[in-house]
Amino acid sequence: MEKRKKRIKRRDEGEIPTELLIKIGKEAAKGAINENFALGLPIHYIEDGYLIREFKNGEKIKFKKLTPIEELRKKYGSKKN
Repeated sequence: MEKRKKRIKRRDEGEIPTELLIKIGKEAAKGAINENFALGLPIHYIEDGYLIREFKNGEKIKFKKLTPIEELRKKYGSKKN
């Protein structure tokens, strides 16, 4: 017998409440961070224009300086959306 998936009731034209999406995203991020640390892997994120590599022990390494999007648009001629 097939198992049916639970559907989330959506309101107003199929929208899920923003607060719920934010909560789900935060919980997923926490789970992913904990999983990486449990496997001995670092996490990566952007802070102050740098790509940061953070280890379980709290050590942080500025891995790479990022180019601001405005400079990339000038260099490659992209249009702002």
